[in-house]
This record gives sequence, structure tokens and C-alpha cells, in this order.
Amino acid sequence: MIDGLHSTQIAVRIPDELLAALDDAIPGRFATRADAVRVAVAQLLLSEGQSEREARHRQAWIDQPATTQDELRAIDDSRALIAEEPW
Repeated sequence: MIDGLHSTQIAVRIPDELLAALDDAIPGRFATRADAVRVAVAQLLLSEGQSEREARHRQAWIDQPATTQDELRAIDDSRALIAEEPW
């Protein structure tokens, strides 16, 4: 169980070569095959979610690109932040 949530067992068939690679990756990193698979699935979903957010962000810049005023404001803000540094 992750974070106290209900869990469901699933059966998955994987090629012998992939199973051997999984078993090689487990020692010192995961307690069980199931733990390794849970982490892999969570990372896959996190990565896909991040990719979708990045695609939406890129599309937003295409749909509404920054104006010269936006860019000048960003430069001014950056200079102000740098000026606040104690170096």
C-alpha cells in the first residue's frame, strides 16, 4: 500500500529478459519485485504528467507569445532580484 490507500493486486506477464533485468536492479534498491514495479509505474505516470504540462506550457507560449513589455518587465525583475543578493 502507498500512503495508506487501498491497493489492488494485478498480474503482469513480462519477457524473461526483462524479469532478469528487474531482478538485477532490485538488490539494495527495493525490497521486492512489487516495490520496484510500483516505483516504476509511479515514475511513468509522473513523467507523462510532466510531459503533458510542458506541452500545454509550450502551446500557451505559441498561442500567446510574450510581448516586448513582458520581456522588459522580466529583465527588470531579474535585475532587482540580483541587486538584492548579498554578494
